[in-house]
Amino acid sequence: MDELDNQESNINAAIDYRQQIQSRHNKNVIINKEILVEGCEHVRKVFPNSFDNDDFPMALLRDFFVEKDIKESLSIQEVEEIINKEIKDESHPLRVLFSDKDTVFDDFISTGATRDYVNEINRACERLGFDLRDGVTCGVTHEKIIQAEQQTVFLTDASIINITSNLYLLAHRASKLLAKSIAFEEVKGNQYRLSNNLNDYKKKLLENTELQRQWDFFFADHALNNKNPDIGEIVYVGDIHIQNCYFDMKESMLLFVIGHEFGHHIAKHSSMEMGKQLPGDNFSMEHEADIIASILTMDIGRKNDDFNFFAAANLGAFCILKILDFNSRAYEILNRNQNSGKKDLYNDHPPIIDRLGMIRAYIKNYEYDETSGNVILSLIDLFNDLMDFIWSNSFRFINTMKEAGMKSTEQNEKQWLP
Repeated sequence: MDELDNQESNINAAIDYRQQIQSRHNKNVIINKEILVEGCEHVRKVFPNSFDNDDFPMALLRDFFVEKDIKESLSIQEVEEIINKEIKDESHPLRVLFSDKDTVFDDFISTGATRDYVNEINRACERLGFDLRDGVTCGVTHEKIIQAEQQTVFLTDASIINITSNLYLLAHRASKLLAKSIAFEEVKGNQYRLSNNLNDYKKKLLENTELQRQWDFFFADHALNNKNPDIGEIVYVGDIHIQNCYFDMKESMLLFVIGHEFGHHIAKHSSMEMGKQLPGDNFSMEHEADIIASILTMDIGRKNDDFNFFAAANLGAFCILKILDFNSRAYEILNRNQNSGKKDLYNDHPPIIDRLGMIRAYIKNYEYDETSGNVILSLIDLFNDLMDFIWSNSFRFINTMKEAGMKSTEQNEKQWLP
């Protein structure tokens, strides 16, 4: 067997292993015509004027259900069987939509959540010369936990990466709220840019009681159940400027999350070659994975056809790590009457402040020249302060919940960060 055949065999073994893991937590997604029609209307309301051409997956599926007059509720797998039977053209968008997957449990909903990010990371690895060896297969599981995890596959140089739907939903919800929290200032030509004045952001939040309430409920949901939180109410994103910030922020967050797990694979942290680990090695590996993820994210942000300033600044790393830290603190307030930050649910990882400090130092010293670096760091500092301000307001709300006698769901297992 030559090297290419061996690599193909090993990545296929990794895909099989990922499918086994998915099967343990498989959630049968049921859809019908009413759900699809209402879902399309929901998307239009949340993202006005962004999906008017009806070519996004839910609209294609809605039209198929309407055309075939399918009245019953079906699982994703049953829908796929009908589509393959009714549509013979393999190039048809719906056939492509349902065939573009690696495992039987990869559906167009979960696969679509990661595919584009993984493809971008693979291309960045090629540009940067990062050796992926036998390769990486990545997908979503429905395990009731907030987690992203990389595992090597025995006797191969391949890895699997699983990101739970709960972590994906956290990034989705947080990105919406962050986008709505951004203050803009108008420039020439009816264009807008992000304000660099923290007081503008504070004023926007203080004047928007609905937005503050949404932040309060976001942290409250994770305080009540930090493994399987409620998905919360609908958050309407608003105008095109906020929508663009939402899409870019979510991309920046998830590129860092998935890139971090790629970093473990690239650095062979789970490989048998690592041998015995010394005390503190685990923290060092997490820092190394953070730096690799930052390199990948910033490279993609700069070279993407649609330039993403948030990714180029690695802003998503700072935002999602701080949000996970605040969620941990909110949980502690309700469950253990603590807010010291000393108790960390994610105790296999370095303290958040150390991780953020290491990433910031790398950006300052290695990634940009002094002029560009100062612009990037000022944006990072601005959003760090913004996140602290948001938490300082919601912290009072969580304390009110505590005083009312509310407690978190008990958690007996550790959680993972990206």
